[in-house]
Amino acid sequence: MKIHSKFKDYYDTARAYGIDEQCHYVRETQAFTYLDLTREDRNTCAPLGSIMPRGRLNSQINSLLIDTVVMSFCAKKYNGVRLYRVEEERPLNIYCWNIKQLDKAMFRYGSKNDKYNWRAPSSPSVWSSFTKQRKIVVNEFKNNGQENDQLIEMHHKIGVPVIVKTAENGCIVLNPILKDFEFFRVIKSTQAFQELNMFISGVLGGHSPKMVQISDQIRVAKHGFDKWSFRKMPTKKKKLMPV
Repeated sequence: MKIHSKFKDYYDTARAYGIDEQCHYVRETQAFTYLDLTREDRNTCAPLGSIMPRGRLNSQINSLLIDTVVMSFCAKKYNGVRLYRVEEERPLNIYCWNIKQLDKAMFRYGSKNDKYNWRAPSSPSVWSSFTKQRKIVVNEFKNNGQENDQLIEMHHKIGVPVIVKTAENGCIVLNPILKDFEFFRVIKSTQAFQELNMFISGVLGGHSPKMVQISDQIRVAKHGFDKWSFRKMPTKKKKLMPV
C-alpha cells in the first residue's frame, strides 16, 4: 500500500516490509461537526452509534474529565474512553480501549474522590451512566473489533478506511491521526498496516478515496489542451478571383 499523506502515523513503519504498488491510500484528514452534516450524511454515519456526553467524575477542579470516542477502523467498531485534565500544572490526555487500561489509568491519575466515584455503585457524579453502571463500559469494550454490514456500507459510501466520532460537538473525523488517539494500544503497527491494505484493496477497490472516472475530453481540457493541440488547424481557403 502506497500512502500519500502530509503527516506520519504510527503504522507507517510497516512499509519497510514491502509495498503493494496497486493499492493507494490518500490519507487526508477531514473533520465535520454534526451541524455541518446533511441529513443524508448523518444517516450514512448512523452505524457509528451515539456517544455518551462529556462529564466530570468529581466536582473538584482537579478531578478527571471524561468522554468517549467511537472508532470504525476498516469496518470494525472500537469504543474508547478519553481521560483528560486541562490544568497547566498537571495536564493529562490519555485514551483507553479496554476496561483494564481504563481502570489502571483511573487509579493512577484520579484523585481520591475520582477513584471512589468510579467504583461506587450509587455515585452522584455528573457522568452517572459510567459511574453508576460500570457494566455498561465493560459490555461496550467487549464488542470492540466486531465487523458488520452496516459499517462496511458506510465506509464504501464515504470511501475512506478510518472514521472516528468524538464527543466534541459529535465531530466526525475522516482519516484521523491514529497515534493521537493512542490506537496503537489496540492494534500494533504491522497489523494495522496489513488491515488497511486489505480493506482498501478489497472493499474500496484499491484506492482511497475512490478514484473518479474522468472522460478523455475532460482530461485533455484539464491539462490545457484542445482538439487542435496535436493537429494542424485548417487554413481559410481564398476564393479565386474571376478572370
